[in-house]
Amino acid sequence: MIHHTEHSPSPRQGFTLIEMMISAGLGAMVVYVAFAGFRVATQSISVVNRLALENALMRSGMQVAHERLDFWTDCDNPKDTKVQKLRTRDGYGGMPFTAMKDVFPYVSNVDPEKSTGWNAKETWSAHDPRQWWRGSQAERDNNQLVGGRYVLFSNSKSTANVPSYGSVTVAHSWLYNQTWGLHNALGYYGYTEYMLANTMYGCHASGDVAPDHPLNPDTLPGGQLNPDEMARVFLAGNFTVGANAVTSTKGLWRLCTFSMYGLVSPTQPQGGVPLQYRKTYYCGYGKNASPRALESFLREVDNSDSLLDSGGPATWPTVTVSVSRFVKTARFVSLCKVNLTSPLTGENVQLLFTGFGTTLRGARQQRTETGKEWANWDGYNNLTNDRTLDGAP
Repeated sequence: MIHHTEHSPSPRQGFTLIEMMISAGLGAMVVYVAFAGFRVATQSISVVNRLALENALMRSGMQVAHERLDFWTDCDNPKDTKVQKLRTRDGYGGMPFTAMKDVFPYVSNVDPEKSTGWNAKETWSAHDPRQWWRGSQAERDNNQLVGGRYVLFSNSKSTANVPSYGSVTVAHSWLYNQTWGLHNALGYYGYTEYMLANTMYGCHASGDVAPDHPLNPDTLPGGQLNPDEMARVFLAGNFTVGANAVTSTKGLWRLCTFSMYGLVSPTQPQGGVPLQYRKTYYCGYGKNASPRALESFLREVDNSDSLLDSGGPATWPTVTVSVSRFVKTARFVSLCKVNLTSPLTGENVQLLFTGFGTTLRGARQQRTETGKEWANWDGYNNLTNDRTLDGAP
């Protein structure tokens, strides 16, 4: 007998509704994670590219700043007439890039003491008696000159007329003529840069003094020193202000302890206005220091302009470069500033640094006397050298 066994059909394989919902959710999550990862990777590449571009622009800004330190093309550019505002003059004198022949021409004399004007070949040797400053640094406006009357033998004039002595031929006049002439020639910043580090900023500048006083033939009534015996500009003019206006001869450190002299940028509204280059900024130490003076100073010496002539694509950061030049407490500073602003994030990055470069005198000797070309120079005393803004090749 054959027995047949009934078998139930095999169960079919598949997902339940719950399993399908879970798998769909997990799949969506996997897709989302993959998409998010791709987006983060894309954004990272964009950020890296943007940072690389910003770093490249900042490096370029630093290179431009160092180039300006050496060639001063931000102040005067022989190849660009729009950047030649600092060459003119007025009734008071010249500006940092005015040719010496126009403001302080050299006139030689058989007696070297009587030569006047700027001679680019003058070595200013320390052993030369013409270079020696003769005077009393302790003199004040109420001094009775008990230490001597230096106006008789050191003066910017060739003679001194003093009733007690009559008309006296002055033995030494070269240094004081240089001191006074450079003050008028280049503006205050240029003046202090050209003078020697140990310069005494004071000179006897008149050959005629007031009548003798009955009690002291060397003073005016009240015991005051005749103001004509020393250059008034060094004692009470714009060259000294505030605490610096103490009527005595001072060195550069004392002159700019409480104030500063700066080179006004030609890009500012005051740029190219001669009187602005005979200006002292009272923004140093002391209770009378003015925040407004410091604000004015920082604005007027700033010569920021765009790194890129065309500005670059709209999505690129804007970058400006500035080199501000000034002297404070006998320290000549070239303050470089590279400023970057991102149009996408609004982030602002500023890099400040100082650097060593060509002095103003060196920059003036890079330019021909007409200022229209870069000067050719092929060794000291070479006859093929061009005449520069300082005159002699």
